[in-house]
Amino acid sequence: MARGNFESNKHQINRGVGLGIGDFIKDLIMDGLNNQEILKRVTKKFRGKCATTINNVAWYRNDMRMRGVRGIKTNREVIRDQQKA
Repeated sequence: MARGNFESNKHQINRGVGLGIGDFIKDLIMDGLNNQEILKRVTKKFRGKCATTINNVAWYRNDMRMRGVRGIKTNREVIRDQQKA
């Protein structure tokens, strides 16, 4: 998946198969998960193969927002929306 072209590639990728950790995180962000949920899934999928922290997940979220990817909410906004539902 080309960096910065998340919207057009979102539905073309094979969900989680052959993705690197970064692409997997970006995909989960696009799905509307909060940072803690994303970290749990990354840790489960890449057991012992990564040293990903909550700060890494936050970095990817912020990077996507700064690049202007539409629909990316802050972690605080995601949690607020989840609590309302």
